[in-house]
Amino acid sequence: MAVPSATNLAGTDPRSVTITTNVVPTQTKITPTLTASPTSTVTLTPTPTPIVFDIGKEITIQYLRELEIAGSEITFEEKLADRYNYHQHLVSYFSEGSKIFGLLTIPFGDPPPGGFKAIVFNHGYIPPATYRTTQRYNAYVDYLARRGFVVFKIDYRGHGQSQGEATGSYFSPGYTIDSISALKSLQKLDIIDPQGIGMWGHSMAGNLVLRAMLIEPDIQAGVIWAGAVYSYDDFVTFGINDNTYRPPTTPDAEGSTERPRRSQLIFDTYGRPDTHNAFWQAVSL
Repeated sequence: MAVPSATNLAGTDPRSVTITTNVVPTQTKITPTLTASPTSTVTLTPTPTPIVFDIGKEITIQYLRELEIAGSEITFEEKLADRYNYHQHLVSYFSEGSKIFGLLTIPFGDPPPGGFKAIVFNHGYIPPATYRTTQRYNAYVDYLARRGFVVFKIDYRGHGQSQGEATGSYFSPGYTIDSISALKSLQKLDIIDPQGIGMWGHSMAGNLVLRAMLIEPDIQAGVIWAGAVYSYDDFVTFGINDNTYRPPTTPDAEGSTERPRRSQLIFDTYGRPDTHNAFWQAVSL
């Protein structure tokens, strides 16, 4: 007799009894083993610390890029005679605290939607002592003004009535800063398209325009006409002199020897221009 387990067997012959046991399988809990994915290794490359030059840093591209050049409001100093289809004004603005003068032409009539396109006009070398705002480049200014551009022909520092010292365009940032300040000042006029300003430069100003375009992103176009654009390395290779600066001949001229001393100090510190030299690389970037 088969009897399920848990049955009462009292009074039964044990030999006649077969006990059947119900076996309930035990569930084994399987704990999954997690294998970690390989961790990617990120190698951080440290940002190189910019080289700081104690002498001559003011002519390095990076220094000029970081320099805040704000310009100023433009002051209309004198109304000049109108030309074919545009007005002419003698105006002034400020650059690094110096009052800079210039000739500003404005087309007749209302500005187009967005404002007039404008050109900062940078003249070539003219002896600062004989420079006059309304002389030289008249035909070139007229050509551009007749075609609807606002033209701003600036007098660099130390030229004409402009304050400051004439410094040249290679071993001083002065003229470049004056030009960018002129652009920033034009942007403050409500008749100008602030993102529609270009630069034009002749001879000495070719180097000025080239450097300005490396520094200031708001320059939308650049024209260099017969530019004296040579690298600093060319000074050594071809024995070129910096003719963008010619010191006054009068021995008592204020600051007349400062500019030559400055360039010589740079040469004494870093050597003659060399494209393998860190300083000259920073200047010629």
